[in-house]
Amino acid sequence: MKCVFINSILWAVFWAVFWALPLHAGDLDKARAAGDNGDHETALAHLQPLANQGHAEAQLELGLMFRSGLGVARDDAEAVKWFRQAADQGHMRAQHYLGWMYDKGHGVSVDYHEAVKWYRMASNQGDPYAQVKLGWMYQLGNGVTQDYVVAYMWFHIVALNGDNTGDLRKDMIAPDMTGADLTKAKDMAKRCIASGYQDCGG
Repeated sequence: MKCVFINSILWAVFWAVFWALPLHAGDLDKARAAGDNGDHETALAHLQPLANQGHAEAQLELGLMFRSGLGVARDDAEAVKWFRQAADQGHMRAQHYLGWMYDKGHGVSVDYHEAVKWYRMASNQGDPYAQVKLGWMYQLGNGVTQDYVVAYMWFHIVALNGDNTGDLRKDMIAPDMTGADLTKAKDMAKRCIASGYQDCGG
């Protein structure tokens, strides 16, 4: 009898928690639909509670709203706050955007080392936009020691994955590299891709 009573309590707790949980996917879809229709206030109303509860995708999208000034006053510092919360959870696109905010000094002071850190995290998850930007940082020597071989590697990775931005970037630096450097960079790119972007030299 005691076990039945305890089980009843456990089930009651389970269902209470279950029904209290937000319908994340549904609310996120509603936010996106509202945003697509230009109703940014409704989008914000759906996103804010999810973001406050730690939903990484909602945090990213809320950050983008503050960055763009959609439904809210533009506020880069607030955008950085939400990008960081999502990035800290491992959200790839949020890591890329946070790196870009540090790279350009939006909402934070320019900090190339922080930019490289977040670009690298996103790059290691396969984000092509972050990979291009990380290659650019190596090309310029911003936040890292300048290294055309590593820069070319990242550009070549993007190109191998079908994005012609990588080809354009490669063409910019190839004339300043030796044949041996180009061969090394291409070999590094293949190894990086084969490792799931974990063994990527610089």
